[in-house]
Amino acid sequence: MASGILRDAGSGVEQLWFHHHAPSASVLEALLQQLDLPDDLFEELLISDQSPRLERIGSFLLLVLQFPWRGDDDPESPCVLRPFALLWGEDRLWTFAEVEWPFLEQWNARKFENPRQTLIWILQILSSSYQHTVERLRQGILEVEVRLDETQRTEDFYALLALSKALTQFYVTLASNIVAIFKVSRSAALAWQDEDRSALNRAIADLQHARDRAEISASTASDMMDAYAGMVQININHGLKILTVMALILYVPSLVATLFGVNVPLLEQKSHWTAWVAIGTALLISTLMTLHFKRRGWL
Repeated sequence: MASGILRDAGSGVEQLWFHHHAPSASVLEALLQQLDLPDDLFEELLISDQSPRLERIGSFLLLVLQFPWRGDDDPESPCVLRPFALLWGEDRLWTFAEVEWPFLEQWNARKFENPRQTLIWILQILSSSYQHTVERLRQGILEVEVRLDETQRTEDFYALLALSKALTQFYVTLASNIVAIFKVSRSAALAWQDEDRSALNRAIADLQHARDRAEISASTASDMMDAYAGMVQININHGLKILTVMALILYVPSLVATLFGVNVPLLEQKSHWTAWVAIGTALLISTLMTLHFKRRGWL
């Protein structure tokens, strides 16, 4: 990929930024030999669960960050984290990515005087990406909440659980990103100017704001899950109580019918009033029980 970070160097033009998208092993090996770096530097560099960190290797600095990534334009698609690595040294910047990042398309349209400004721009994009993603997940929580109020389907509970897990993961990763970037801001090797340092501090503040929002949203989603789980349990208990009360009310007519249906002589069994007395007794007891349960609030 061509770079938009160029500087006049005598009669020619010097390239200051080099980007590698999904680099092969041979490309990485050639780069290691060119820069005289350790052979194991790029091992597992772009695996998805790579932790954000800052390493110093000789005169070079390696910064690994985690960016939120969504593979398509579907707003319902899950957002995952993908590594983005930056290698700075000899006043040049090398970047490595496993996927095609959309913001790289804007790179050539911008004019940077040095890789430090490029690094600041990347961090600003990072904070903006997290803020946008956290807001999208927060909106997803609100939509799931509306559906839960209407249906309380199991699928919506799983959707809320997935959103809560994603926000928790983002919070933890943002904290690691902030620690790594804070170390960058304190690195003497980058020789930060006051203006650049101020822009870097603003980017860190934006990341801290995104982290706080992710923490609050994750806590809100967790509290909602607990509340809805408790509400579902209450509804189940209420349903079981109603079924129990109805069974008791219906048990009385069944008991009376059983007593008058036994094959033994009964008092006044040959009277034509006997059946009506049995039916009236059953209905009276059932009615009294129904009124009692209604007064207790069980029906």
